[in-house]
Amino acid sequence: MATMSSYEHPDDNRGPMVLGWLWTTTILAILGVMMRLYARLTTKAIGWDDYLIIAATAVTVFGSSVNQVMVDYGFGRHVEYVLKDIEKIVMWTIIAELQSYLAIGLVKLSVCWFILRMIQGTHRFLRASILVLMAILGIMVVVAMLLDALQCFPLEKAWKEHLPGRCISKYVLTHFTIAIGGEGLQHLIVRITG
Repeated sequence: MATMSSYEHPDDNRGPMVLGWLWTTTILAILGVMMRLYARLTTKAIGWDDYLIIAATAVTVFGSSVNQVMVDYGFGRHVEYVLKDIEKIVMWTIIAELQSYLAIGLVKLSVCWFILRMIQGTHRFLRASILVLMAILGIMVVVAMLLDALQCFPLEKAWKEHLPGRCISKYVLTHFTIAIGGEGLQHLIVRITG
């Protein structure tokens, strides 16, 4: 139940709802990967796409745990109610972002490997396009993680704004995040070659 205080917003806590959806989808992903692996192991057809999806699932479980910690510190509530823990929330958010870039990149690479496996020996142009796409994706993930991990010098300045140091423009970080997670170059290439 939301309670009113002297703050502008009610003290709503959406953290439990976030965790409910987060852990539900994480468990469903684990079950899906386990079924996939069972099928691949029984047919003795395990490949790079499977190894990458296993890695992505492990990184996702780590990310769900990080989000659990964020909610424990107050993520999901209005900022005025978590001011005492805001630095910890921002620090854990940066860790969650790094995990997210890695997990999304691994899933995309797994899908690319799966497609390469399906078209093995045919469609040379498509194979070459997918390999180029994978290289671009790998570079974008590494750059995104580096930008996030090195967004401030020292990094601690990202969650402790009063510290001396310098930070990359939020504009650059935001637009690169949109490129890596949304309609980025890899989607353009898929549309052109598809």
